[in-house]
Formats: sequence, structure tokens, C-alpha cells
Amino acid sequence: MVKRAGWLVAILAFVALGIWKFRPSAGRETAKQATEVDRPETQRRVVGRRISETAAETDQVRESPRHSVDDLTKSKLDVRAKLVRDLERQQTVLEAQAAELRRAEGDERLAYAASLDLPDNTTKILLPKYNAARLELETYRKSGIGEAHPIHREKVAEIEKLKGDLDHGVANLEQLLDGQLKITVTRLKLNKSGKP
Repeated sequence: MVKRAGWLVAILAFVALGIWKFRPSAGRETAKQATEVDRPETQRRVVGRRISETAAETDQVRESPRHSVDDLTKSKLDVRAKLVRDLERQQTVLEAQAAELRRAEGDERLAYAASLDLPDNTTKILLPKYNAARLELETYRKSGIGEAHPIHREKVAEIEKLKGDLDHGVANLEQLLDGQLKITVTRLKLNKSGKP
């Protein structure tokens, strides 16, 4: 009974390890292979094979083309040239935006300012409110509400406040464009001179 229990434990161990797949000869072959790996001459063969594989990999690394200092310098110059082109393009865009914002007047100026994709552009939010308030005022006038009426006065005050906020927002955008333009020009000069 003890012998059977020992064999049963061994078979279960082989099955659990995936060594024996219910073929009695497979377990014997695996056991034979396991004892062969433990032999010193087998270990020497395995170590020798690993050494030769490592040597071959080392030779491949030695034979692979290395990047020379010239290649690295070229790639740095390519990156710098691309950065300079991008900065020049950005400078051109900022100059055109600032010039158009200064050239435009009245509603055209407000519409252009609202179309700019800049951070903290409050004109995008205020312009639709301003236009809606003006439209309401025009509707009041057409319906017969006079200038002395409280609703009319309230709407005029709202429109004046929105107009002041819009003018302030446009002035802030001009300053923002000028600041971004100065930063871009400075970065462009530094990159053209070779400084990071």
C-alpha cells in the first residue's frame, strides 16, 4: 500500500508539472532527461552553448553601424532647423493676428477677436450675449416700447456693460498677442544664434 501511495504521489507530481501526459514512457524519458542535465558534461555543453551564443550576439553588436558624432550633430541641427521654421511660422501668424485685430473696427473687430483661439478669450462668451441683447433691444423698439420705458433703459444699460466688457477683452487679447509675439521673437533669436 505504501509503494502504491508513493507512485501515486510521483504520478500526480509529474502530471501537475506537465511532464507526464498519461504515457508511462513519457515519465521515464523526462526522468532520464532530468538526470542528464544534472551530469557535469551536460552542464558544460549547456554553458558552452550559452557562451558561444553570447559571443555571436557581441559580434553582431560590434558589426552594427554606430552613430558617429557627425550623425548626432546633424540630427541636432535638423531638430533646431525645424524648431526655427516652426517659430518663424508662429511669428508670422501672431503678427498677422495682431495687425488684423488693430485694423478692424466696431463689430468686425469684436467678431475677429471672438474668432481667435487664444487662452482666456472672454469675447467668445460675451459676443453672443451682446448680440442677443442688441437684438432684444431692437425688438423692443419695433414693438413700440419707447426710450423712457424701464425695460428699454435696462436693456441699454446691459448692452453698454457688455460693450465695455468686450472692449476690455479685446484690449487684453491685444496685450496677449503682443506678449506671445515677443516671446516667439526672443526664442527665434536664441535658436538662430545656436543657444538653447
